[in-house]
Amino acid sequence: MSISWQAEVWATMKDHAITRGELARVLGLTPEYVSAVLNKKRCPAKAEQRFRAALAGLILEKNQDGKE
Repeated sequence: MSISWQAEVWATMKDHAITRGELARVLGLTPEYVSAVLNKKRCPAKAEQRFRAALAGLILEKNQDGKE
């Protein structure tokens, strides 16, 4: 059984100390809506691509902040 993309995003958020509020800010969504998508209660078009890209950007941002 493979892990869902939503579970991968949650795990990556936890690993990098990224909150749903931070992810929501980047996506232009509410934290509640982010939770609904990651809990599979909403399934917007291209959600996986958008969420993964936003998360990657946040990780990069946090890594750059840590180096300065």
